[in-house]
Amino acid sequence: MPIIMRNIASAMVIIPGGYDELYRIAPSRFPKEALPHEKIFFGADVSDFGPELKKAFLPIILKEMIPAYIEKNRKNLERELAASQPGRAIDGLVALYKKAGIDDYKWKLHGPARDKIEWQYISFDPPEKKLWEAKHRFRKVTVPSGSEKWFTASFDAKGAGWKNAKAPFANFDGKLAPVGNCKATGPHTFCGCGEKPNTFWEKEAILMRAEIILPALKKGYAYRLLVGGRSHYNAGGGSDIWLDGEHLKNRRRGIATIPGGSGRNSWRPWGVIIDNNHRVHFKDGKVLLATNGFLRWGHRLKAIKCYKSFWFEVMKLPMLPPIKQLK
Repeated sequence: MPIIMRNIASAMVIIPGGYDELYRIAPSRFPKEALPHEKIFFGADVSDFGPELKKAFLPIILKEMIPAYIEKNRKNLERELAASQPGRAIDGLVALYKKAGIDDYKWKLHGPARDKIEWQYISFDPPEKKLWEAKHRFRKVTVPSGSEKWFTASFDAKGAGWKNAKAPFANFDGKLAPVGNCKATGPHTFCGCGEKPNTFWEKEAILMRAEIILPALKKGYAYRLLVGGRSHYNAGGGSDIWLDGEHLKNRRRGIATIPGGSGRNSWRPWGVIIDNNHRVHFKDGKVLLATNGFLRWGHRLKAIKCYKSFWFEVMKLPMLPPIKQLK
């Protein structure tokens, strides 16, 4: 589509009633398209649409846009569904359903909330020192004596001098305080960095473990582990994850299971999908979750700015219709 036409369309929708007028005239110019200027319409707030456009919008999505998207992306959709790992293909399909007012496939809390989990933890300054600078501090370090098996079920946390507390853990320039503005009632509830933290993260490194009771995992659903406070540019460092003592390794050598936040993934949920190979750890209705972390400076700030909490989420996976048969 010529750039000048896109610019005109973008300018039209700024004025009241602009979306309705664009919808009225666009089909005459682009009769072969199910929804001309679809990026503009799908990027809009549906409340800005008039009654006629709202009425027309739903069947266009359900009868034309969604079937077309599925056929175009079927291979990637089938691969992600078979692995129970939503990626770009499923995310795109779910976004279409959401535009149609269908919220069946959104992520929801699975198990206890991030501030209700009772953690065993220890905070320490590792002997492997690292210069304080504006970079991630994740690295292999020596854990305190007696805590070598800290991620296993047989480990005696109390005997090793560990403490008990609830997340979020935080350190903002040496104080127990929120580090951002993301709250449970805002648009970025998956981060939570603006919520009041429960426990002061005192020293550079932290080890955390908790036995979490969870509902049974079901076929046709995806599950993920999220970390709070890391959905911003250069927010926090990486965290390795163990489930019942098994390390969830990152495919990239030397990178944490859940890497430190980056610019590309700012303002998005940050965590790891539980793949089919690791679902066995949830069969008995509980899982031992163990993780680590490192304090670091905030972005463009020569002061510590870290916030950490973990929780599980579940998502119903959309089903695909059969492949269209050739006549």
